[in-house]
Amino acid sequence: MASTLPVRIGSQATGIRSRYLILEQLHRNIWRAVDQQTKQDVVVKVAPDFLLQNERDILKRFQTISSLRRLIDEIQDPPSLVLEHLDSNLLIESASRKLESAEVKQVAMAVLQALAALHENGIVHTGA
Repeated sequence: MASTLPVRIGSQATGIRSRYLILEQLHRNIWRAVDQQTKQDVVVKVAPDFLLQNERDILKRFQTISSLRRLIDEIQDPPSLVLEHLDSNLLIESASRKLESAEVKQVAMAVLQALAALHENGIVHTGA
């Protein structure tokens, strides 16, 4: 999983609010890091600024939708968004155990509510 930008395990990045230590590469240009002030895990998404601009604007606009990952901070060099880290996700949970009907309904409702809020504001997510 080689990164195209100057981020590597053990490197540090300074955001507007805090400083982050890169711990692990999760995906191409997606890293798990720790906030050195709060000691909380975060996700750092690295990309050229022009690619991050739309996502940044949408996340700032919809901070109150609990189904969307929260924007925590921004890093200028390299251009990055610092996002809320989730300990697990539906794929991991469903692989480790059978989800109860109520859990599936809860996830479906959260996804539909988030999509409805985005669509009401003229934003369409293609899932590409």
